[in-house]
Amino acid sequence: MLARNLLGPTVIFCTVILFAVLILTMIYSTDNSVTDPRIVNSGLDDSWGRFTNADGEEVELLLEIADTEQKQRIGLMNRLDLHYDQGMLFAFESPRMGGFWMKNTLIYLDMIYIDSKFQVVDIVHYAAPCRIEQCRAYHPSSSYQYVVEVNGGWANENQVTEGSTFEINYSF
Repeated sequence: MLARNLLGPTVIFCTVILFAVLILTMIYSTDNSVTDPRIVNSGLDDSWGRFTNADGEEVELLLEIADTEQKQRIGLMNRLDLHYDQGMLFAFESPRMGGFWMKNTLIYLDMIYIDSKFQVVDIVHYAAPCRIEQCRAYHPSSSYQYVVEVNGGWANENQVTEGSTFEINYSF
């Protein structure tokens, strides 16, 4: 009789724990939608990008990765600031056309468009914040697969121009 009374709560407790583990696994699993072999998986917590300009100078920055639709929709919205050596990388599965906008973005940004060969193909300098419903879209001159958003003026200050190359070390 005692075993029967303990068995019911034990089964319920184990079921609840198993369900909680399953839910947490689903929440914290990452959508690894970007599978380009040229992107290095470092196993580190921080992801970084490195631009090499026309003079061969390299400049690195820490990157937040927007590789899911939800992260890409939110982007850098409602951020009051962005550290000088930080940015956000928008990574897509394949090259695309189309623009980016600054809706609910509170800081000026440079948008660095990068193709599938990791070459900078276009840069929007000082994209203006937009706090209204209808915001301007910034369209690059050619297709891109990645976009790095950094503080406005960062690209000029670091001599990153069209033709500069990009490398990323990114933890999946």
